[in-house]
Amino acid sequence: MIDPSWIPTPLPRVARPGPVEIGPLETARWRFRTSLATGLWLGAVVGSLRPEDLEAGRAAGIEVRRRLGRVRGIFVPLAQLLATWQARFPTTFVDELLRLQHQSLGFEPALARSAIERELRGPIESWFGSFEEHPFAAGAYAQVHRATRRDDGRSVVVKVLRPDIEALLDADLRAFGRMIRLVSLVRSVAHLRLGELLGELRRIAQDVTDYQREACGFRELRRTASDPWLGSLRVHEDLSTRRVLVIDRVEAPVLSEVLELMETEPDRARGWLEENGVSPRRLARRIYQTQLRQVLEESIFHAQPGPANIQVLRGDRFALLATGQMGRLDQAFQRKFTRFLRSLLSREYKDSVDRFVRFFDPLPPIDLYRLRSDLQRVFRDWDSRTLIRDLPYGVRSLSSLWAEVGRISNEYRIPSEWYLFRLDQGFLSVDLSMSRLHPRVDYHRELARYFRTSWRRAVPKALGSPGPLAAIGPRAIDRQLEDAGEDFANIVSRNSLDFQSTTGKITAVCAILFRQGRVLCLAAAAITFLAFLDRAVVPIRPDVRWSRLGAVLAGLPRLTAWDWALLSTLSLLGWRTAGQASERLVRKESRYRSLTD
Repeated sequence: MIDPSWIPTPLPRVARPGPVEIGPLETARWRFRTSLATGLWLGAVVGSLRPEDLEAGRAAGIEVRRRLGRVRGIFVPLAQLLATWQARFPTTFVDELLRLQHQSLGFEPALARSAIERELRGPIESWFGSFEEHPFAAGAYAQVHRATRRDDGRSVVVKVLRPDIEALLDADLRAFGRMIRLVSLVRSVAHLRLGELLGELRRIAQDVTDYQREACGFRELRRTASDPWLGSLRVHEDLSTRRVLVIDRVEAPVLSEVLELMETEPDRARGWLEENGVSPRRLARRIYQTQLRQVLEESIFHAQPGPANIQVLRGDRFALLATGQMGRLDQAFQRKFTRFLRSLLSREYKDSVDRFVRFFDPLPPIDLYRLRSDLQRVFRDWDSRTLIRDLPYGVRSLSSLWAEVGRISNEYRIPSEWYLFRLDQGFLSVDLSMSRLHPRVDYHRELARYFRTSWRRAVPKALGSPGPLAAIGPRAIDRQLEDAGEDFANIVSRNSLDFQSTTGKITAVCAILFRQGRVLCLAAAAITFLAFLDRAVVPIRPDVRWSRLGAVLAGLPRLTAWDWALLSTLSLLGWRTAGQASERLVRKESRYRSLTD
């Protein structure tokens, strides 16, 4: 529960938002066709964009944002996913996608009441002393009502899932599955791993339609909230189910409202910030430090810490909302990512490149030396940009570095890792706040500040463990051995990647030669079979229709029909053998890569 002394004064607003409009539910009868048409239109739009077309990207982004905001469903997280592909789209297009809001029409209060009573198995009056029938907010997946508990009178908000959302998401996913199966037939997009993209969309659909997952996210944030400036909301477990979520109500503005006031009424915003002891720069640094701590230290992190999901509290404190889409990283990846950021901070770019390449094992057959050179150039260019404070925030941020790295990865056809989508989404969401609160932030200084404070947090954790005097020594030794083993593995991996790159190229060339030989064998089998028909069954004469074919057959050697049958059989045998050899080479290379991972 948030300390009452942290609650700020009401935010002055130029105009109070009107009541949520109520609209009809959408039927799933025509949803599949709507999703299919929208998906095809979206594919045509994004396929025509080029990273350098800034004006076209802005116009396309506005149209996509408006249309996807009306369609809702799975298209909302899809827009967020497209925003992480900064290397493939103009920056103006990505900026418009990041502005996609979740506001939507509400549904009938009677439907919300019946849904709550069905989930809680009793009338609303049995659980709540007061309940506002009309929602005060509505999004793509749910609407929210104000209420108070009947037993203790505590103010809460009741979040109710839309009755039609599960059927709509199911139709959307079926339409996307069909489109992805068709697009996956194109070999040039195989490195995008669109099947894994569909799996990630399915997981998102499960997250947004199951409030038990969001309740778990709130509990994890409360358990891991070691930052003194981070407030955590309490979930009322006895009133929360899969389709209904009840949490504490905190009368505090979200960051997006504060930023809007700072842009429209700077004097009033400055007065409110001073009254509540809020410094935009300090608040931005704390948001960034919290995101780094969750990603690098905890088992779970917030995947959407954008301005709409952050409540601003007194004294540069804040609370995180909308914990449905939480990201998880295993400890092995956390260690790799931590060491990569440390090497980036110390400007050891050769080591940074080697550690970064290991994120994407196995690699396709590429020129590894050229890839390393390009990545080192990208890291150095980003470092030089961060030193110039007057440059726009967009070219100095970590997201701009990921965008450049993504462009290089796409150029070399390195397979996409969709399990990192929520990690990219989290840092992009933080950038939305940082760019407006502290556009001149020094990322090297912030990374250095994080690593200093992380060491201070590690010591109390070790001392607080059972048997501290007996555990500190072995843990420290284990960690040193682990770091040494990681460094040795990095050296071995660097050499194995060189060998892998060379053998991969040889394998790829041989596989191509076998595939071309297979085509030639198939053509030879067809010609020899026609020659057999011409000699043994029906002679093919060089008339008007078959002039070229007849001329070719007439120019063939004078062999018997059975000789041509034997040659046709041998050609088919060569076609089959070439195919088996090509598949064996690919399978052997895949097995080798799996052993070297």
